[in-house]
Amino acid sequence: MKLRIGWIGRTKEPSIEALTNEYVRRLRGYIAAEASEFASEEALLKTLGKSSRVPPVLVLLERQGKQLGSEQIAELIGDYQDGGTQELVFAIGPADGWSHTALTV
Repeated sequence: MKLRIGWIGRTKEPSIEALTNEYVRRLRGYIAAEASEFASEEALLKTLGKSSRVPPVLVLLERQGKQLGSEQIAELIGDYQDGGTQELVFAIGPADGWSHTALTV
């Protein structure tokens, strides 16, 4: 399984970019992983539509969403991996939340 982390907007802080790269580097010891930034919600959704012949599982993250601990996130990833998911995408939403379009994908 491949794990992708994507977010809306540009990273303005070099330290955040460095931490993201370090986190993804560490993840790659356990699972194929990559991180990407997108200019808009539409750009993210368009890219996901092209990713492979089997659509990825999309997990939308936003400030008002359900809070999960590390163990719960690990369990979520494990469940998808055990279920044969080829690609799991954690998408970090825009500041004002996800649109209705994203929620119905």
